[in-house]
Amino acid sequence: MTDTSEDLKISVIVSTYNAEEWLKKVLWGFNQQTFKNFEVVIADDGSKPSTKELLDQMSREVFYPIVHVWQEDEGFQKSEY
Repeated sequence: MTDTSEDLKISVIVSTYNAEEWLKKVLWGFNQQTFKNFEVVIADDGSKPSTKELLDQMSREVFYPIVHVWQEDEGFQKSEY
C-alpha cells in the first residue's frame, strides 16, 4: 500500500504569548501554501483573550484547521510540556 498526499496529515505547532500581530502574519503565511493537507496547532502560553478572538476570526478566513491549546499564564513554560 502506498501513501498519497491525500493520506498525509501534518501538524504545524506555533507557540505564542500575547503577540497577535505577529501571529496573524504567520497564519496568513500558512494560508499561501500550495500544500493543503495540514493543521496549525497554536501552543498558547497564557495569552490574553485577544489571542483567542484573533484565532476565532482567522479560523473563518483560512483554508486549514486551527487548534488552539491554551494554558494558564504562570511564567514562561514553552518547553515544560
